[in-house]
Amino acid sequence: MSNQWTGRGNLLATTEVSERLQITLMRTNAEECAEIGSVLAAEANAHPAPVALLNPLKAFSENNDESPIFHYPEADTAHLGAIRTTTTAGGDRS
Repeated sequence: MSNQWTGRGNLLATTEVSERLQITLMRTNAEECAEIGSVLAAEANAHPAPVALLNPLKAFSENNDESPIFHYPEADTAHLGAIRTTTTAGGDRS
């Protein structure tokens, strides 16, 4: 696996699965995770029907679960915090 940091602070990890297949994984930073959470919550708020958002208890992926490369609890917290502060429970959906 080769690892490198991109200009925005994201980690890219490329794993060669076979001679012809490589998988590149990217870890978003805390600011990006918060933005994603806000957009997701805004979309849920705008939906006319009731919406349930389910979030993982430990990690967003197997690679994120305390791996030395992708474990970034601050980014996960930023994502979930943005969802919590942006969603409205039972708001006016008319």
